[in-house]
Amino acid sequence: MAKVQLRGLRKTYGNFAAVDSIDLDISDGEFLVFLGPSGCGKTTTLRMIAGLVQPSSGNIFIGDRDVTETPVHQRNIGIVFQNYALFPHLTVYENVAYGLRRRRLGEVAIRKKVADVLSLVQMEELSERYPRALSGGQQQRVAIARALAIEPDVLLLDEPLSSLDAKLRLGVRRQIRELQHKLGITTILVTHDQDEAMSMGDRLAVLSAGKLQQIGEPREIYRTPANRFVADFIGTANFFSGTVAQDRRSITTPSGLQLFCADVLPGVTNVMVRPEAIRLSAAVSKDRSEIHGDVIDISYLGPVADVFVRLQSGDVITVRVDSLWADTANIVAHSEIAVRIPEEAIVVIS
Repeated sequence: MAKVQLRGLRKTYGNFAAVDSIDLDISDGEFLVFLGPSGCGKTTTLRMIAGLVQPSSGNIFIGDRDVTETPVHQRNIGIVFQNYALFPHLTVYENVAYGLRRRRLGEVAIRKKVADVLSLVQMEELSERYPRALSGGQQQRVAIARALAIEPDVLLLDEPLSSLDAKLRLGVRRQIRELQHKLGITTILVTHDQDEAMSMGDRLAVLSAGKLQQIGEPREIYRTPANRFVADFIGTANFFSGTVAQDRRSITTPSGLQLFCADVLPGVTNVMVRPEAIRLSAAVSKDRSEIHGDVIDISYLGPVADVFVRLQSGDVITVRVDSLWADTANIVAHSEIAVRIPEEAIVVIS
């Protein structure tokens, strides 16, 4: 186990910067997730840490070693690829033993280590099966066992759950998280799935166009995004732009919508409001803190429902509510609705 440090890490292809000067410290035993859309540079960054891609400039440290020029096999890392990359002609046992044989361990030591890691991922009873006889989730666990067998300092996961169905993915990501907690191994995961990132990572590193946009704990990034890209990519958000009143207690948008807020700096301000922070009521009153509107549509998502409301100002917002509450409160399409946006729900963004 070891910390990982990236210093001015950059990768260019001609005039295109796939990764643009990333500085990042990953603590020993931390589970960090690189998150971003396709083409943002997250996989390229992971592959540079692995040694599969050579940086154009910058340095990579694992522990106290500068491994920027070190070959893959000398970095002591475990890698799980998106397609698992299991050898189809080898059994589960031999797949896991492969890296140990390359390190010239004795057969007794190999048997013990393979048995230990297969037990860890609950695959010991399937050790003589071939990959073709395994489910996607089982193949994924074998790939993890193979990566862990060599006792790596760092475990790298390149979208390892993307080929699994939605329900299986939920169970497997919980297993990976529990395994990482148990072993305390420094782990870096690449994904474009927000839910996966939020549920697994100690911290998230959000990338866009090769640049690090924000790094922080999931709750911090969700509640206080650094900019509009992060706010829009992580979850769902309503965005407004407006002018701050002289008393700095409200913002008025070009459409005339007035949002009451906590003390903010004067001038033109961009703000975000998460859908679940907004309150709805079917009983419309003349309370000045209420904003009136009409329900355009309702999208049921199981335990929650997204209610789309057109405000009197013409702005359309999304409000997320408990779906059972929406039914009992008689929230229906094409009805008038009262909207309340709490001051504390308004977050200023750049």
